[in-house]
Amino acid sequence: MKRLPIAILILAVMVQLGFGQWTQKIKIYTGAGAVFPRESFFLIDFFPKMIQNVYGVQLEKSLQPVSSAENFETYWNTGVNIGAGLEYELRRHLSLQLGFHYALFGFNEAQVKTDLNKLFKTVQAGVDVVDFSANRGTVGIYSIALNLKASLPTGFFTPYLVGGGGFMILNQEPVEISSLNEPLGASFSYRIPEGKTSAITGMGGGGIQIKLSKTIHPFVEGIYHLGLTENENTTFYTFKAGLVFDLK
Repeated sequence: MKRLPIAILILAVMVQLGFGQWTQKIKIYTGAGAVFPRESFFLIDFFPKMIQNVYGVQLEKSLQPVSSAENFETYWNTGVNIGAGLEYELRRHLSLQLGFHYALFGFNEAQVKTDLNKLFKTVQAGVDVVDFSANRGTVGIYSIALNLKASLPTGFFTPYLVGGGGFMILNQEPVEISSLNEPLGASFSYRIPEGKTSAITGMGGGGIQIKLSKTIHPFVEGIYHLGLTENENTTFYTFKAGLVFDLK
């Protein structure tokens, strides 16, 4: 029985030493910046469906607006993204990152109004500019990713490459478009329903980290994101600046 307290004490010391060595390899990072939409399934068939809804007819193929995954880039604005995570040093110049990120895109109402007016003038020549109202429609993307980070220390500046994959959830608010001065003389409204989906993701990019002190390292980075969403992949770019906190 006298040996039990000694054994517990020895075990506690070993755990403490092991935990101390483990935390010396851990870093915390956080950052924020801009996110640029590129491609997705949002609004791919929006205009043909809306014209058919309003006029009750389907446009001739020559008049059909392009159904394109790039509508995500056209009809959603550059947004904001924030992120934070942990970085574990596997070996010198190579580490593993576990990160959590959120990106938010606002709906580009002005571009939708412009294109809708062009389309209505094509359908019915000589109509006046229509005063459309388009609202809501923001797209939010939540993601978690596990990445490898390879650094090349050069002194004060440390360039690095990062790549990996994870999982993301996309939420699109409904888009509500209406007009009180419709070309046919009657009001109309059209609603794109909300959407939610999830997908496996891949990402890759690089950045530069600055050794400001022993424990604080500012960084800037650019990352390309690919989400394997159904029918059309979702792609976007993030550019952020932030800080890495070394726990040594």
